[in-house]
Amino acid sequence: MTFVGKPYGDFAQPPVLLEHWKFDAIQRGITTVLPDGCRDLIIWRGKGMRPHCFVTDLATGCDQVPVSAGDHFNGFRLHPGVQVDVDGLLASLDDGLDDVAIKERLHDYATPLPQVSEALACLASGVTSVGDAAAMLGVRLHSLQRLLKRETGRAPVFWLRLAHARQAVSRLGHAGALADLACDAGYADQAHMTREFRRWFGTTPHRIRADAGWVTRNFVAGYGA
Repeated sequence: MTFVGKPYGDFAQPPVLLEHWKFDAIQRGITTVLPDGCRDLIIWRGKGMRPHCFVTDLATGCDQVPVSAGDHFNGFRLHPGVQVDVDGLLASLDDGLDDVAIKERLHDYATPLPQVSEALACLASGVTSVGDAAAMLGVRLHSLQRLLKRETGRAPVFWLRLAHARQAVSRLGHAGALADLACDAGYADQAHMTREFRRWFGTTPHRIRADAGWVTRNFVAGYGA
């Protein structure tokens, strides 16, 4: 597969870790987790319990995660498209590792692929179709589809739709009509954007805009925005 140009300086290695985050549950409840195009290494420790480590799958929709008071989550969010040797990574972790050592393990067992990074960046660049992205990358549509399906487990249209939705959410705080926002985000009309919001986030643009704290509570760093 040949790409136009040489991003990342002759395909130099893109970064592995996007964000290191921590979360402590103060009380029992439900935490909303939105699709962000990333996989996370999470070390969860319940109150009085030994830590449990796992790597998340790519989320395809809004998820409601139950938490209990005292739960502690130590998360390492990987860049979109990074490949992970899950079994090797989890086997390398033990209770005594600090955050620096965990990050070193991630670099041992997680591999960013420059061609995948370039393809995902193109799909999040504002293109309106997968065909347009393939043309910008200088590859055949089938080649782009095969690459992303093989390396990420998701077709290019998944990444395109997720980028559009996340970018639209990030702009909801700006003044302006929702119809204009829909057009700017690459949707056919406001109804189309509303359907996509329901599909990805379980709610509508109108409800998100009416809830001033929604984005702060739920939106995290990730793909496209």
